[in-house]
Amino acid sequence: FGKGFTVLRIGDESLAINEFEAYARQRGNPLRSISISARGLTEIYRRSLVLVRPDGHVAWESNTQCADVKSLVDTVNGARCAECSNQSILDCENGNAANIR
Repeated sequence: FGKGFTVLRIGDESLAINEFEAYARQRGNPLRSISISARGLTEIYRRSLVLVRPDGHVAWESNTQCADVKSLVDTVNGARCAECSNQSILDCENGNAANIR
């Protein structure tokens, strides 16, 4: 998939991905988006939105828009909580978007 993360929008063009793009850009994370309408891919991915890591692994998938893009982008990029220092945001009791550094 190349450098950075990729958001695949498969089939459902109505699902907005601009929040992914804007927040990733704000955090300095390379992210590209690809809209695909090819038949057959929905059977492979089984989801309308797929966030793919640079190594090709699926980091997140859903048939609906992400409710908390900031936390998702920061989590898959290994962001740390500013209050807990060395803890992953997933392990942090203070884990919310305001605590990301």
